[in-house]
Amino acid sequence: MGTRLAADGVEENGTVKTEVWKSANKRITKKEKKKENKKQHKEKKQQSGGRLINPMASQMIPIAVVLSLLLPSSLAVVICEDLPLDLCAFSISSAGHRCILESYRTKDGGEQTKNQCKTSDVVVERVSDWIETDECVRACGVDRTAKGISSDALLDSQFTGKLCSSTCFESCPNIVDLYFNLAAAEGVFLPDLCHARRSNPHRSMVELLSSGAASGPVAAASEIADEFAPPPSA
Repeated sequence: MGTRLAADGVEENGTVKTEVWKSANKRITKKEKKKENKKQHKEKKQQSGGRLINPMASQMIPIAVVLSLLLPSSLAVVICEDLPLDLCAFSISSAGHRCILESYRTKDGGEQTKNQCKTSDVVVERVSDWIETDECVRACGVDRTAKGISSDALLDSQFTGKLCSSTCFESCPNIVDLYFNLAAAEGVFLPDLCHARRSNPHRSMVELLSSGAASGPVAAASEIADEFAPPPSA
């Protein structure tokens, strides 16, 4: 005799409910889905040469490229000859040499000249891979288009005013180190020059030199280099 269900979905003998069948059906469905997912997982693995590719990984590749372009230049290897002309001056190569902007005549023998970034013989102790910031270029009043390395700018009272300003002197050690050494080559102690200039802003470096106000003991270049040298690796 067949089993007849009552109106409430329970067999008349009250022993089996239709919910049991529904639950069993759900378990079968989940098992089939799990089996199907496992099959798809295996197919993807075979298509990728046995290596599973995380979909997020493919999205991270272009992001990593963009981030590498946005990283501070001081984290990259600096080769003077590869630098754009507008970043050449006041940069320091990976070998610790200052980069300089130079002019050369074109091969056609005419009067036309072109600029190029070159590696100089000037070595900065314990500093490398450095590209000066635009903020320091403005604060110190230096010119990125200036050719070579010269102390002539120290004769300009307007320039020394910016170089000796707290904004430059206390925050831009790379530029200060450069002109510290240039001044030292002229027999001038840059801190004394700045002090004398603050006392009398209208006096030129020539006047300060002749009066002996800017002469003094020349500190080692490494003392200033220490201020912006990267910390030793652990």
